[in-house]
Amino acid sequence: MSVAYKDQLYAELKKQHHHNRTLFEDPEFPATNSSLYFHKPPPGVPCT
Repeated sequence: MSVAYKDQLYAELKKQHHHNRTLFEDPEFPATNSSLYFHKPPPGVPCT
């Protein structure tokens, strides 16, 4: 059994997004350059 993190229940999120045909975007871990790269982006990825 999984443990909810900040009221994010995996099974409910999965069902909701599957039903709506949308992708999940985590507000606790946004997909930004600062959260994805340790020092700098890989070659070919522009810095923002």
